[in-house]
Amino acid sequence: DAQVSAFVCPFTGRWPLQDENSVAAGALSAGRRRGAATAEGGMKLSSWAQPQLRWARWDAGERTLEVGIGPAVAPRSACLKIFVYVPESMVAPPLLFAGEGVEKEVAEALNRLSERAAGKRTPLSVLADQAVTAIETGMAGHPGWEEEGLADRGFGDIISLPPSHRKAADAFICFAVAAVRSLRRVSLLDPFPPTLLDGQGGRDFDACSQCLLSLPRLDTPSRQQPHLSSQQGFLLRWLLDLKGVLIEGVSGASVETEHACQGDFVIVLNHGNEPLFDSAARDYGTVRAYHGSSLENFHCITRCGLKSFSGTKRMNTGDVYGEGVYLSSDFRLARSFAQRGKTWPHSSLGTHVTCVACCTIALHPGIKRQKETAKMSGGDGLPMNAIPHTYYVVPDPRFVRVDSLLVIPDGPPPASQPAKRCLTLTPPLVPHCL
Repeated sequence: DAQVSAFVCPFTGRWPLQDENSVAAGALSAGRRRGAATAEGGMKLSSWAQPQLRWARWDAGERTLEVGIGPAVAPRSACLKIFVYVPESMVAPPLLFAGEGVEKEVAEALNRLSERAAGKRTPLSVLADQAVTAIETGMAGHPGWEEEGLADRGFGDIISLPPSHRKAADAFICFAVAAVRSLRRVSLLDPFPPTLLDGQGGRDFDACSQCLLSLPRLDTPSRQQPHLSSQQGFLLRWLLDLKGVLIEGVSGASVETEHACQGDFVIVLNHGNEPLFDSAARDYGTVRAYHGSSLENFHCITRCGLKSFSGTKRMNTGDVYGEGVYLSSDFRLARSFAQRGKTWPHSSLGTHVTCVACCTIALHPGIKRQKETAKMSGGDGLPMNAIPHTYYVVPDPRFVRVDSLLVIPDGPPPASQPAKRCLTLTPPLVPHCL
């Protein structure tokens, strides 16, 4: 299952991505890398209108990998699905077959590809890339996959989002706004919205900022659905697409911690199966832990997972217990390391937001544990609190899964909402990395 794990990890936010535009990271097809992909008639396509690996989800019971292929900003319903059966035996080759709705010519091309791969024992990543190329050729000129066709489809999938998903979309916009406002935006706004690249493929941060800040309010009544331009609709759809991770919904924060306040909420994420993490969880057990960070980091955390920056210029608070991702068993301590950020002009979450990642750790032997008692101030002149907890230091980010995001509206709310009351914790007196 090593090939499956290496292939699936980037799609489930448990891989230290450096470049979204690589095959293993769910990248665009070989046509884009050649820089020569064209539609029928010779018209060159924008990179975001070319087919790419959109998501990958592993079903351990059926030993089947579901892969979605389509343009970067197409709705999922417009993407094609292919399935790869991966036998347990190292001798037997993987079998590739097309899902429902795949046109006859494309299905036949995939069948021929599967037959050739069976004789050559083609690696999974190479097989998937070849499938993208076959689909790209078969779907050339398809009206639903051209730039105009993608815009003409409208954005009913975004406008008709249920209220809970609109709340999640609001938070994801806040994450992206915090990243684009940061002095470190080059590294924090990673990955970058593909429709906002400039003509040379560079990242147009000004255009991205303008588009984000111009987005209309999302929590409007159904009879007053927001109007979205093509650029706004593509951006929102991209922000809500987390590759192999599905947004299950939003729930009250009390399901995660008793220390949540009224108005806090949890965005629940579904990662599916991933062999490396699941195997370590079975063999060594798991534990719940929390990671607090600046709001500007959560765009990258949500899409690429937690990363270790110990010993690099991006390390903020040291690595007193060694290199790795730092988490705490106590939500309050993690919350004290989370730095709030400003929201966007039409956010329903108030003026500022704070976020804490709620994680499951597969307790691989390489993970370090350090028990201690943190001294924390309750704020507003309240006495110091002694909080016993355990630090977990995870050198390999693949053994951490971000199961949910606890979002804390942390500023004056809109006039229509009552203000909430909650204790404010300050960081422990002894600095540690988290």
